Amino acid sequence: MKQTSITKTPDISDDAPIVEHFKALAGDRDYQTLINDTLRRVIREELHPE
Repeated sequence: MKQTSITKTPDISDDAPIVEHFKALAGDRDYQTLINDTLRRVIREELHPE
């Protein structure tokens, strides 16, 4: 999957449990990057299942 440098700001603030989950997982890292990485992995797995 090609990564782009275009930045869009999705509104997931209404889904506080998801945001809090990723913030907890991220620790000192950027939780938004963790969300993006997770979404990329899931999309890649859906496109190319084993």
